[in-house]
Amino acid sequence: MRSVVVSDAGQIKLTGDKPYSLLGHADVRLSNDITAQLVVEGRLNESELVVDDLVMETLNGEAKGKGSIDFSKRRWQAEVTATNINPAPLYAPLATYLDGSISGSARAAGTGFGTNADFSVTVPELRGRLREESLNARGAVKHDATGWNIQDVAVSLGAAQLKVSGKYANNIDIAWTLEAPALERFLPTARGSLSTRGTVRGPHAAPQIEATATGRRLQYGTFSSSAINARIDAHLAGEAASLLDIDTSDLRIGNIALGSPRLTANMAASTPGSKQKYFSQRDRWQLDRFCVTWPSVAAENNTPHEFCGDAQWSRDGAWSLQAVSAELPMSLFDNSVPQEARYKGRWQARINAQAAAKQLWTGEATVQVTDASLTHQAIEGAEETVQLGTGKVEFVAKADAMLGTLRVVTPGTTSIDAKAHIQRQAKVALTASPLRAELHAKTGDANLLPLIFPDIDHSAGKLEIDVAAIGTIAVPELSGQVELRDGELSLYRYNLNLRDIGFSAGFVDNRLDFDGGANAGEGTMHLAGQLSWRNLEPVGYITFKGERLTVADIPEYKILASPDVRFDINGKRIDIKGEVLVPTARLTPSDLRGAVQLSPDARLTTAPPEAESRGFDVYSDLRVRLGDDVRIDTLGLQGRVGGSVTTFAEPDERPIGRGELNVSEGRYEAYGQKLDIDRGRLLFNASPLNDPGLDIQASRRIEDQKVGVNVRGTLRAPRMTLFAEPSLTQSQIVSYLLTGKPLSDLRDQDGVAVGNASNALALQGGGMLVSQVGRRLGLEEVGIESNGGNEASLVLGKFLSPRLFVSYGISLTESINTLKLRYTLSDRWRLKTESGQNQSADIEFRIER
Repeated sequence: MRSVVVSDAGQIKLTGDKPYSLLGHADVRLSNDITAQLVVEGRLNESELVVDDLVMETLNGEAKGKGSIDFSKRRWQAEVTATNINPAPLYAPLATYLDGSISGSARAAGTGFGTNADFSVTVPELRGRLREESLNARGAVKHDATGWNIQDVAVSLGAAQLKVSGKYANNIDIAWTLEAPALERFLPTARGSLSTRGTVRGPHAAPQIEATATGRRLQYGTFSSSAINARIDAHLAGEAASLLDIDTSDLRIGNIALGSPRLTANMAASTPGSKQKYFSQRDRWQLDRFCVTWPSVAAENNTPHEFCGDAQWSRDGAWSLQAVSAELPMSLFDNSVPQEARYKGRWQARINAQAAAKQLWTGEATVQVTDASLTHQAIEGAEETVQLGTGKVEFVAKADAMLGTLRVVTPGTTSIDAKAHIQRQAKVALTASPLRAELHAKTGDANLLPLIFPDIDHSAGKLEIDVAAIGTIAVPELSGQVELRDGELSLYRYNLNLRDIGFSAGFVDNRLDFDGGANAGEGTMHLAGQLSWRNLEPVGYITFKGERLTVADIPEYKILASPDVRFDINGKRIDIKGEVLVPTARLTPSDLRGAVQLSPDARLTTAPPEAESRGFDVYSDLRVRLGDDVRIDTLGLQGRVGGSVTTFAEPDERPIGRGELNVSEGRYEAYGQKLDIDRGRLLFNASPLNDPGLDIQASRRIEDQKVGVNVRGTLRAPRMTLFAEPSLTQSQIVSYLLTGKPLSDLRDQDGVAVGNASNALALQGGGMLVSQVGRRLGLEEVGIESNGGNEASLVLGKFLSPRLFVSYGISLTESINTLKLRYTLSDRWRLKTESGQNQSADIEFRIER
């Protein structure tokens, strides 16, 4: 017999005269390795044990109690109060859902100690939190020789509520209601709302079950449905008909959309005087009829759209299933493709399967498809129809083998023939069973790719496949040939068209050798490689070469490229090496300098969801070399770009570059003026690819005077200094840059503009200096701010908490200091105060569009 409680250490002490004083303590271990420290104090004589005080520390909390046992009258009673108990360790399979803290009280009293004891347990209140949801419960349970009596048990967890009452004995009479408006609050793998109520009444061996359930926006694992309404009326004794009715909307299992089917099942009642027709002695049942119907699809000729059958099962493992469908429309599967696509045609299925006790199952299944087609709308708006044809799939399972055949014919364009033979052996997994299979397919219209890859608008070509497989399902050995001729691909979003695609691939000794080419715009491309598989992971290489390929042709980017790249594949790792020559390019990305950017004091309040398992880890070492006709126009920089950069990329790292690009025949915008570039270099020294270093000198010549700017820093954070030949003051240089005139020739409004520009340049230099000092001091915000006139302030700022930001401004021109506080109340509400020359308090509400 397994022990319920084990104590490795403890002590019990009896002192005095009758009744004895009892004092004890022990370290105990429950059957599921839960430990507790127990202290008890009470009184004991030959007829009664009285516990005046019991304290037990366990499950991160504490339980206190008292009680008594009258041995002569076999009566007992107890009271317990628990505080901050974590129930998670009590049942490991549900530990995640039981994690939390609960407190409450209970009282119990009864007569007797065996299974026939009479007792009652009352829980007036149980409260706490489980999985960060509030918990409240109450109820009472009574037990006697006839069974259990459940009295108004009510449990609420967050917004979910469960109520149960009734009797569980030889005759059952139990009723329940459950309201769960947000399943995800306590079941992380579920979504949606569920409401159910029902009763169980009748003999314990074969009760009657009546229940209804309603679900909205349900999701569990790969199953989802926008609405479910279910009803069950089961008479397990067989004295009346039993019914099951489940009505669904937008039912989806994984990537398979099933529309809005309705499942009904009927188990007919036994005839008078006969033995029970199902659930006979609870070891055999028979389902006389079940049906799945699609009432949302209009029936033709009043033929119901249904899939019906019957089934039998017995406890020894024998079973049988027969089902057949009416001729159903292919439009039932419209939800499995994009909204713009729709199926036409008809299909019909038949299934017959059975198994004897302790034997492999056998059976056959057939699916017939007639005149199937799929019409979809390409991105450019034109409708295209893919003819899927007429076909038949047959499957036969015998005791020693499984046989499958597929035959599809589209007159004039496509034919597909496939067959497979799997040897069956007892106690051998299906994936390890010997396999023989072959596939022969030919089509003159390979136009299915837009349905698989949304970015592809049009595909065409002549495709032939002749492939055979031997080995096992888990590790097949492939041989054969795949060939594509006169292929076409169009990606209108990128203005990219591939024409004259030719591709051939051959399987030899489970190795794939392939070679292909195509025309892209005015250029050509060639692809070749070799792949094999080890432990179901690819190993091999791919080479990709091209000459003046049109890789992008949109208003912002027009790029021709000549790549010479090799991809080495080893399982989940791909190494890319080679060179890409860009002979011609026009790069004019949109100017976003005036767009609203992320604030520098922004703080991430919620972590992004963890990415699902990554397919491949890509490491690249690519040299990009620019030809003589590459021009750029972005962020004030215009010109012809040359040179080369070697780019490096690794998983979870930002791509960087090493090298130098030079800008010639170009212009740079400064102070609203276009300046000629005398020297221009973009420097990559392990720099991010989108933010190279700058070494630019741009100038403007007015008669014999040359003025200009030197630009350093990075593309996104440039730093400018002024120069002049012959030398001039800074204000004079700015005057020449802005107006082409010396200061002495300016009108009043021109002088103001020059003065403001000079101040702005000075503030830029001071701001860079103090920001560097501030970062050393641990301040989030340090800089020099200007109000647009001649006033400037040194501003120091820091987050005192994730929500509270404090800044202090010191005027550089007057004896005025300013203290500002900003407190974030929520994602939309903020409180701001300012104390200085002026006092103010503001409440901000933000609306994002």
